[in-house]
Amino acid sequence: MIFRILEDQFAQKSREAKAADRRFMALALALGRRGQGRTWPNPAVGAVVVKDGVIVGRGWTQPGGRPHAEPEALRRAGAAARGATLYVTLEPCSHFGKSPPCADAVIASGIARVGSAVEVPNPEGAGRGHARLRAAGISVDIGLCAAEAAHDPAGHFRRSRDQRPHVILKLAVSADDKIAAGGHKPVAITGDAARTRVHLLRARSDAILVGIGTVLADDPSLTCRLPGMEARSPVRVVLDRALRIPGESKLVHSARQTPLWVIAAETAEAPAATILGAAGAQVIRIAPTSAPGLDLPAVLHALAEKGITRLMVEGGARGASSLVAAGLGGENWLVPVDADLGSLENADETLVALSNVMDELKATVPVAIVLLDACRTNPFPEGALIRKTPDDQGSPIAAGGLTPVRGAAPLSGGASQSKENLGTVIGFAAEPGRPALDGPAGENSPYAAALLRHLGAIDGEEFGAVMRMVTEEVYLDTKAQQRPWINESLRRFLYFGVPIEQPEGDEGVITGERRKLLLTISEMPEASRAEVQTVAARADVPLDSLFGVLRALGSETPSDPKELEKVLDAQAERVRKMIDQRNALNSNDPEIKRLSASADDAIRQGALVAAKTFLDEAVARVEATSSAVDEAEQLVKEKRIADAAVYAKRADASALAFDYLAAAADYGKAHELVEKWDERLRWNYKNQEAEALMAAGDASGDRALLERSLDAYQIILNYIPRDQEDRDWAITRNNMAVVYQTIGERESDPANIEKAIQIFRESLAVFEREKDDINWAAAQTNIGNGLLVLGQRESDPARLESAVEAFRTALDKRDRAKVPLDWASSQNNVGIALFSLAERTGSTETLEQAEKAYRLALEEYTRQAAPLQWAMVQNNLGNTLNTLGSTRNDRALHEKAAAAFRTAMEVRTKESFPLLYGASQLNLGNALYNMGKLDADTANLEAAVAAFREALTVLTRERSPMDWASVQHNMSATLQTIGQRTGDVAKLDESVRATEAAMQEFTRERLPLDWAMANNTLGNTLMLTGMLNNDPESIKKAVGAFRSSLEVYNKADTPKMWALVQNSLGSALQSLSQHDAMIDNLKASVAARSSALEVLTFENAPLEWATAQNGLGTCLLNLSNFEQKPEYLPEAQEAFEQAKRVFTRESQPGQWAMTVNNIGDVHWSLGSRGGGEKEFNEAIAHFEEAKEGFMAAGQYPLIFLLDKKIALVREQLAQK
Repeated sequence: MIFRILEDQFAQKSREAKAADRRFMALALALGRRGQGRTWPNPAVGAVVVKDGVIVGRGWTQPGGRPHAEPEALRRAGAAARGATLYVTLEPCSHFGKSPPCADAVIASGIARVGSAVEVPNPEGAGRGHARLRAAGISVDIGLCAAEAAHDPAGHFRRSRDQRPHVILKLAVSADDKIAAGGHKPVAITGDAARTRVHLLRARSDAILVGIGTVLADDPSLTCRLPGMEARSPVRVVLDRALRIPGESKLVHSARQTPLWVIAAETAEAPAATILGAAGAQVIRIAPTSAPGLDLPAVLHALAEKGITRLMVEGGARGASSLVAAGLGGENWLVPVDADLGSLENADETLVALSNVMDELKATVPVAIVLLDACRTNPFPEGALIRKTPDDQGSPIAAGGLTPVRGAAPLSGGASQSKENLGTVIGFAAEPGRPALDGPAGENSPYAAALLRHLGAIDGEEFGAVMRMVTEEVYLDTKAQQRPWINESLRRFLYFGVPIEQPEGDEGVITGERRKLLLTISEMPEASRAEVQTVAARADVPLDSLFGVLRALGSETPSDPKELEKVLDAQAERVRKMIDQRNALNSNDPEIKRLSASADDAIRQGALVAAKTFLDEAVARVEATSSAVDEAEQLVKEKRIADAAVYAKRADASALAFDYLAAAADYGKAHELVEKWDERLRWNYKNQEAEALMAAGDASGDRALLERSLDAYQIILNYIPRDQEDRDWAITRNNMAVVYQTIGERESDPANIEKAIQIFRESLAVFEREKDDINWAAAQTNIGNGLLVLGQRESDPARLESAVEAFRTALDKRDRAKVPLDWASSQNNVGIALFSLAERTGSTETLEQAEKAYRLALEEYTRQAAPLQWAMVQNNLGNTLNTLGSTRNDRALHEKAAAAFRTAMEVRTKESFPLLYGASQLNLGNALYNMGKLDADTANLEAAVAAFREALTVLTRERSPMDWASVQHNMSATLQTIGQRTGDVAKLDESVRATEAAMQEFTRERLPLDWAMANNTLGNTLMLTGMLNNDPESIKKAVGAFRSSLEVYNKADTPKMWALVQNSLGSALQSLSQHDAMIDNLKASVAARSSALEVLTFENAPLEWATAQNGLGTCLLNLSNFEQKPEYLPEAQEAFEQAKRVFTRESQPGQWAMTVNNIGDVHWSLGSRGGGEKEFNEAIAHFEEAKEGFMAAGQYPLIFLLDKKIALVREQLAQK
């Protein structure tokens, strides 16, 4: 047992040490990036010196490449570096250059251990720095965060290995793979965010390169124009073979402010070079070539010779094309079916290079088009090399072949084009690394069939649009298993002049609309596409129909994934019903049969407008012939039922196009036609009318439509005998309850939600009797949703506890093997309810249960299968981890929470899902704030404010008032903490303004709990302002704010928040005691803090508990001094000792030192009251110990004060 305990302790320490190593190396990497673009020819390196878990020095490579990061960090650490650990992103250099070796500086500083990310790249120096350190007795660990570290100095590595810079190609590419409009017309392809990103890339690059064509066409400045970063503009490089750059261009005019290098051929005229030199530009000449333009490999080599490591290439298609043609791209190979592994040894002879095919075509035709119906997979073993000739060095094979830059340039490598050549197009049947599927035996493949169907559109559509139709046709036909891929470099829009026979009649109408649908799908975000796939698979309906639904929505498509899923589920159910009821239309009229069949085909292909047109014609024919059907009752019945089916079909089509009111009218007409003839159909059509009315009311917010829906459901209930409470009765009542709940969620009165919950509960008995687990679980989930809404409005946690129970009960009926996504949905619901409950009660165990539920949900909600739900659960999990981190005082959990929010935003992008992006930015700010509270500096707190400000760009008051208020409140708390750390009153004033903004929405009448929270935040800010300004009036206002908060918070319903406000009130009263009613305010402070400690414990809120203990001890110590009552002192000392359990020397040296200082004050007071020499010596020992903590925390003024206190104690000792 003893050995096992020691092993566990060792493993725990090992894990903690590795986590600390990663954290400090991540900081070093971040520091290194500060130098990118300013350190060439040297790499941008970061370094951190850490001693006893505390950062004592930081450094990064300075502008110009010197000093290096290591000496800079060691200089800042000073004597504290001895015995410390140095974290550095690149192996310390071992050679003498313009400065001494960094390895020698590390050795001289007394560093005990070095954690290094990667070795230097050049063979002459690789490993030598590490070897020199080890020879000096320094422990060296290599490989910390190696993958991340290898990316940052990629330019240095490339320059060392290949004698050329790392090249970054910037192209703005439109959705149809174009980079510019015809005729050099200016056109904006990207937005503000992308342009900001480009300027940031410029600042991080050593140089930026364009061709003379771009200079002549655009007259660019090529500078970094981000606020505060203008000085970080890179060297501007222009490829200008004949020195045609105008002297009046912006580049030449600014050459003395920002370096300008013009690269020309050696044959360029000397006078032009002289003029450029006089303007401050530098001309670099390289040997001319027989081909037009400059020798790009020679250009890159020349730039590397001048020290450039990171080169950003901007400009147009010609420059990008030239880069690819210069050998910076790969090759695609066509592999014969009889090829074997030996074919790789002489690929030029045994395989077919696609670029060669393209070159031959371009030599003979103006436009080279190749369409390949072939797999894009690698048939050779992993790691195999391909050699063009037996003597070739060989290149690795990518999973999908060596693919070129998409949409940027021709695929060929070096062949010159004729004057008549207008570009190239190459189409692949599948994406890189994916197979191309075969069609049914004896028929065309999906790719060939799509080409045959849509090449007919070329007569009126641009060729690129037609190929996008082909891509999405294959995608739909193969149920998302295959998606073609196209690369084009056309210089003009391409149209074919010879018309191809087009489909006519109904098929022509459907095909025309389908082509528009395919183009819409091609522009759809991947997350929305994946959501459609998920819903279509779950409901077993055609993908085409659901994509048609999204096209009908257009700009009204919900950005919230939950709302999108809700809409798609509802429409999928309508599609499924239409498919199931296809035989309901039993008309003897051949024209109606034809129109109905065409409508079915149109809906299957997503052509909803065409379907509506066909059904309009069918209804018109019904209405034209209805008067002729009155001869016999049987004929009338058949005719009415048939006519009703036509109305119902048109209603289905209207609903799919989101015209719910038209759908409700047609369902109502269908109901009228069958009401006296068929009981089952009348029930069905009236039910569909009620559903359509509910959908219309839900979408528009029109309560009158929702009430009409309730009336329709009541009619359905009247069809069911009172003593026959069967499954249909329960389903109808459930549907009514959903309407009541929808109404109730939009009003403050809980009556309608209460009514809905009661109906759901009454339905459970029927579903239980009928053994209908699906509807039973749905009813339980609805009960949970209602209880959750009510519980979040109330201070009593009872409803939240009931919501948890309801969701768990629903989960019992959802078999993971049969309905995995429903099971995952229930797990997520359980997590949400548990999290809300834990926030109310402060229970750590409940939070841990919520975390477990979310992680179970993520086992089914994967990023591939359900990306939107996956991102939603990642966000929910992050909230739980963040709260757990605060409960446990565990920084690692806050870091995991931040990682979860960042992961969620990979799907919840600002462009596709702005409100969800804003919510995740808000949550990220919360995690960074909690991390910042544990740090000595304010870096993470500033990052949190930045995240909150970014959230406010989408969470505006007009668009989402509650979320806007939450961001304002949380930002105010962060600004308050920054103001407290830095003593910056302006930050505190800004915090007050943000809190007051939040309280415009957080009113006591509507949201009492949020109002109380905001009062607590406002009180803390006012208290700090009063302390910094020595203003008792501000502190009195703070006391008033805390007491207002306590009018809502109470110990029974909101114990943790009640305790936190009591603690804050105690702090304010303690501060006020320095100005007014000293004894009374100190005693009131002791009472408030004692109340807080009735709830706060070391286990459930360690940081807040320790803060309350420290404050309690301070008040008792002051009372003892002012009332001359030593009996307070033992209790004060015990409170300080308790606080030290959390404020440790390793985790929070500043707080620990202050607590040790307070214990010293207790001993000093005891000594002064007759305790003798022992108490004085204890006081001195504690003061000396506290000095070490303040030194580690960088709080040097407090060390001076302690020295004064020690001198005073020594004087008292001397007098004894």
